[in-house]
Amino acid sequence: MAGCSSTPERLAPQEPTGSGLAIADTHVHAIERAGPSGGIVLATHDGLWAVDGNQLSQVGPQIDLMGFTVLNESTYRASGHPGPGVELAEPVGLIETNDAGRTWSALSRAGESDFHLLDGNDTVTVGFDGTVRSSTDGQTWQDAATPEDLIDLALRPAGGELLASTASGLQRSPKAGNRWEPVPSAPP
Repeated sequence: MAGCSSTPERLAPQEPTGSGLAIADTHVHAIERAGPSGGIVLATHDGLWAVDGNQLSQVGPQIDLMGFTVLNESTYRASGHPGPGVELAEPVGLIETNDAGRTWSALSRAGESDFHLLDGNDTVTVGFDGTVRSSTDGQTWQDAATPEDLIDLALRPAGGELLASTASGLQRSPKAGNRWEPVPSAPP
């Protein structure tokens, strides 16, 4: 689940009202569980936020995390744009953290790619920056076939099977985007 607001307000923790958190409107690009036993993290226009019970806290530098994926409890990959004072290229390309978002380092495509769609597992990372691309090492990329009117991508947790939500329906690629075929049983 993700969304964008039309106003560039900064995400800020609010006092809980009743049971739960209240969050100011902002661009929330991804909501992920930080690994099988981890908490919930929010990749936003203003950086990464961790949710722990009724506590919401910003983690690491202010980076507009447009594309975001969790590999395990402490290793995440992302793409987007650096915030004020963040020394990363514009756009950041593929970046990675190994300390649950406290620090980020450039892996590849710095200054070249802003992956708005990003997913990864133990064997492959797949991103969309206008072209679907896949990488087995986070450094070198293979261009793949890009489905028309692409909306979102989802990579199977193990292996390279990829699903794409498109305007014409769900598409499936057995090998990270090499070829696409409709999923006949999927709703239009």
